[in-house]
This record gives sequence, C-alpha cells and structure tokens, in this order.
Amino acid sequence: MIVPWRVLQVIPVKGKVDESVIDEAARRAFVGDKAGMIEVIGLDRRAIAGSLPSEPNVHTSTVDPRRVCVPQRELQA
Repeated sequence: MIVPWRVLQVIPVKGKVDESVIDEAARRAFVGDKAGMIEVIGLDRRAIAGSLPSEPNVHTSTVDPRRVCVPQRELQA
C-alpha cells in the first residue's frame, strides 16, 4: 500500500539544508547545513526550537537523545 505524502507546513531554516534527522520519541527534527549549524524543530509546534553548533561541511549526522539539550519550554505546544 502506498501512503501519499503531503506538505503540512513549510518551516524556513537558515542556510542550505544538507542533512536531517528525526527523533520520533522526542518529537524533534534536526536540520543541518554546510555552514556548521543544526536547527532543532519542535514537530508538535512546527517551529524552530533552537540550534546546535556542528562542524562545517559535515554531510552526515546522528542524534543521541540522551545528550541533546533543548529547553523544554521551547518545545511545548
């Protein structure tokens, strides 16, 4: 069975998106760019909740939910 995808909302991010990771349990998306910044998006609010520094020109990322700290007040709906 093919599940149709649809765009719910466009969330502008800084820079040119290079990679993304989703933490389903925490309801967060992490969107990285080539400049070395990862933007954290609260999936329930559909808004940018914060940002994390990264290394420039990195093309792969992973998230350890035990180590990522984003203020909860930013992610609450």
